[in-house]
Amino acid sequence: MNFWKLLSCAAVVMISASGFAAEYYVSPQAGASDENPGTKEKPWSSLGKAGKSAKAGDTVFIQEGIYRDNLQIMNSGTKDAPITFAGNGKAIITGADVVTGFTREGKLWVKRPWAQIFKWHWGDESTYPEVANENSPFMSAGRMENVFINGIPMQWVPRKEDLAPGRFFWNGSAEGKGELLIHPPEGMDDPGKAAIEIPLRSAVLCGPWGTFPRGMSEVRGGGKKFEDSAKYKNCEYIVLKNLTFGYTCEGFVGSGAVISGDNWTVENCIFEYMNAGGLWVGGDYAKVKNCIFRYNGKYGLGSKFHLDGALIEDCAAINNNRKFYKIAWDAGGMKLHHTKNTTVRRLTTAFNFGAALWFDIECEGNTIEDCVSFGNDGLGLFYEVSDAGKFRNNVSFGNGVGIMYAHSAHGDMQDNVIIGCSSGLVIGGDREKYKGVNNNFQKNIIFEIRGSNLGWKSSKTPNSKDLASKNMLTENLYASVNGSTSFEFGSLLPDLKSFESDYKNASGNMQVKGLENIDTAARSRIDTAFQRIIRCLNTLRPDMKLSEEKVHLKSVWKLGGKGSVDGFWLETAGGPLLMMSVYGEDTISLSCDKKDGVVLWNFPHIGANTREELKGNGFLVSGKARKKFAIVTGLSPEAEPVKDIFQIAALQQGKPKNDFREGEDFTVNISISNPLKTAASFTVQGPGIDKQQFQLGPGEKKSVDVAQKAKGGSEQLVYALNSEALGTPLEQAVQLKVTRMAVAKKCPDGALPSDGAIVIDSAQQRNVSIWDEQTGKTWQGKGDLSGTASVAWNEKNLTVLVKVSDNKVLRSGRGVQCADGIELFLDCRGEKDFHAAKYSDGVIHLKVAAPLKDSWEPLAIDTDKALVRNGSFKKGITEWFVPKDAKAKEVQEAVSSYARIEGNSLIQQDIAIDPKWGRIKVSCRARYEKIVPGEKNWHTGRLVVEFKDKAGAHAGGYPDMITFKGTGKEWTAQAKEYDIPENAVSFRLQAGMWNVKSGILEIDDIAVMPVSDRSGRQIESSQPEGISVVGRTVPGGYEVKSVVGLARFKELKVQPGTVIGFDIGLNDSDVDDSKALQSQLFWQNAKGVGAYDAGKFGFVRFE
Repeated sequence: MNFWKLLSCAAVVMISASGFAAEYYVSPQAGASDENPGTKEKPWSSLGKAGKSAKAGDTVFIQEGIYRDNLQIMNSGTKDAPITFAGNGKAIITGADVVTGFTREGKLWVKRPWAQIFKWHWGDESTYPEVANENSPFMSAGRMENVFINGIPMQWVPRKEDLAPGRFFWNGSAEGKGELLIHPPEGMDDPGKAAIEIPLRSAVLCGPWGTFPRGMSEVRGGGKKFEDSAKYKNCEYIVLKNLTFGYTCEGFVGSGAVISGDNWTVENCIFEYMNAGGLWVGGDYAKVKNCIFRYNGKYGLGSKFHLDGALIEDCAAINNNRKFYKIAWDAGGMKLHHTKNTTVRRLTTAFNFGAALWFDIECEGNTIEDCVSFGNDGLGLFYEVSDAGKFRNNVSFGNGVGIMYAHSAHGDMQDNVIIGCSSGLVIGGDREKYKGVNNNFQKNIIFEIRGSNLGWKSSKTPNSKDLASKNMLTENLYASVNGSTSFEFGSLLPDLKSFESDYKNASGNMQVKGLENIDTAARSRIDTAFQRIIRCLNTLRPDMKLSEEKVHLKSVWKLGGKGSVDGFWLETAGGPLLMMSVYGEDTISLSCDKKDGVVLWNFPHIGANTREELKGNGFLVSGKARKKFAIVTGLSPEAEPVKDIFQIAALQQGKPKNDFREGEDFTVNISISNPLKTAASFTVQGPGIDKQQFQLGPGEKKSVDVAQKAKGGSEQLVYALNSEALGTPLEQAVQLKVTRMAVAKKCPDGALPSDGAIVIDSAQQRNVSIWDEQTGKTWQGKGDLSGTASVAWNEKNLTVLVKVSDNKVLRSGRGVQCADGIELFLDCRGEKDFHAAKYSDGVIHLKVAAPLKDSWEPLAIDTDKALVRNGSFKKGITEWFVPKDAKAKEVQEAVSSYARIEGNSLIQQDIAIDPKWGRIKVSCRARYEKIVPGEKNWHTGRLVVEFKDKAGAHAGGYPDMITFKGTGKEWTAQAKEYDIPENAVSFRLQAGMWNVKSGILEIDDIAVMPVSDRSGRQIESSQPEGISVVGRTVPGGYEVKSVVGLARFKELKVQPGTVIGFDIGLNDSDVDDSKALQSQLFWQNAKGVGAYDAGKFGFVRFE
């Protein structure tokens, strides 16, 4: 027997060595060893051994168990003989290790010493401020520290004081002074009985190069010369089957599993709980089939740049971005860059925080078909700054935006169904070279949308809106029951007719109101969309056992006391079903004669799905629906929203009104009806009414008016109705629009009031919370941005001084639009025109970049008017002349770009001079390294200004220039002023190095501003006439003073009692750019730079 086993082992080795296919086995069980021959009877113990040993045609069977290892595949297969790594569905490859030795200290589990230290950020923090701002809670998304107890992730906190159930504090120290403190979830007392796992490996799957660089597509398309690819070992024709990968500690730009070459096939695999990305596709012609990507820190699947010819089919990406990475940056379900000729088919994306499926930048020729996207807290399907995307027969339900095709051309979007989203279809827009033109949007259904059915992205050069753009919108159906009928096309339009009158390339479209007015064919398509969602739910949660037969939409309901839920009442062969698009946590109440058997299923984007049995009382069931998707099963066919029991309304002088100025008096009318056949007691609790009791007879109705005063910050008044007879509390809310009022004091020019400052509070930052997996609540981090604004007026000017507290003042390479800075909004059209939808004469909206110097200086309001073309290099190195042999190029970083010049090279451009100018100021930011001067004093790095006369000859003398030599590693602002020679008509601006021995110069924000005219009078050409804006940095922030001449407002009566529209906003480019702050006036929902419009502001009253 032993002889035959030995002979069998020898045969396996001989077959592999001679080039025939071999079979190997890996097992975590006792007796496995890498010294074994790798047979089924004597398997290897490590995946590393398998990854190094398997050759073309071989198959490695990875047996059931947990592998705390990295499957690093070192060899290539061939087209006809791939290398296969196959599990049986029960093999788990994890980056986490079990950690023991914890002791109890009170409620805490403690491990000392704790030596593990992670360098959690990548590179200089200032280079990646969106994810690495030390004062932003968002920062924790990029941390590598993770702790799992019994498979459940705990929440990192920065201080011991923040510890609470389900949280941990990590303080590693190589000197033996570190500690790991865990506050376990409630009910866990003994660390010895818990499986405590900590991810300590950054990868569980990769090729020969590890996780960086990431594949042959990186070599071909990532900037390296193709001929250099020979030094990179290829790894192609790999097959992976029936394996689970997860629990890694990679950095925020990485992924725990990486496809590292061409022609990989991944089937029936799971990628879960990676710190950042689930699977990164780093090679062309990949096939990813029947895989699940879930609970990953940033996204489920992503592509390294330049993916071509891939197929993603029958996969699901669910509950990704659990660590709250910036959703506008690189997070969500799936994120594909520079991807071409790729098909995504029958993909399910659900409950992700961020875009469900996102094709981003220079993608081309991709097809997205038969996909279902629902319950994502972001965009459903997204195609951006790309070309030739095809969207066919997709369903988008209950997402932030149904489908967005932005800044992209040659799109073909047909037969898609969008239901119950915040916005329907968003298209168009131009961004630099990317144009929203030549697109076809046809035969799509957009149904029951809360915001705009169709939104057209704005741009400075709106070519996509021109008829010549050939964007066609034909035969689409826009339908609603309770939803919006509006369209957004430069401004908000009330309906399809108004839109089509503005845009003649839209034809054959229909808009209907009411479910009964939708034709049979469209109703059938809507029913099929719901059937597809149900089928996906059954795949994700088989225990739900939802009927997929005879699905038909019967009604659409507005639900929830706060009106936060859209309910879609479906009948199926297995009974009725209520599917909900949930915009915020809210209590839903339904009339139902069943006392049990009713189940509420909540599917939040983060945290566990929940199943709750709703106990009825024979006529009513109630429960809380959580954002963003929920379902109720087990209802009786006669169920419907509860009506008349509890109603509230805001009234003024007996008439309904919801729009108030701060301080206005109004009443809230509360109406209660007893639906019972017996008398009952009811209690009402809410603002202005404290547990007031009402005794009502059978069918009796009573009401009460509660006096209120409109108050900014209290735009939603919530009231609760309790009764033992009902058995469950009911909630109702009234929505208010409260416009806030501030005061401007009359002061002499240059003076400001000492009191009455407007507070701009960091508590208003958006998305400042971190999710706590255990409690379902949030941990509030420290905000770093706040400010105050003082306002003064007199007969000539309005003066506004803004004092900003900001831990890090940054100037983005993209100019005012994305810099730290302020926004000032004034509407001086008169009160009868306040809140008009469009800008007109009398409205000013200033966007001002923060200052960078500690002395008062004029600030640019619009960098697009700068004399230097592309001085911030946001368009690369275009607009600059670069000599043939010059070593000069643009360097792009996350929020900035600049020019790098090496050796004796330069860049230049010629700039015309206004004849009225007498003096100009030239400025820049620069850093430089090892600039060794030549023999003469001008043999250095310099920013040169050379004046020219009409003939192009040198004009004037040779003034001192801005000079660079030696090493200056920090970015430093420099400026110099020059008198313009009498005969000069232009000047040549040159940046570079002349006759140096060595050196590197990096330069940015090159700007030229006129200082004074020929008579010496100051010029403010960067600012509109009648407006002066100056600023300076101060410890902990900066100050900006704006003076606006009131003479420009012809209709304005400058006198005490005059009211103008007014608001202030702060923008912080080192925080997520959706986290602009707004003043304590009206602005409640700012979305960042550019968010202001004439319909949303507060007021200032002159006193």
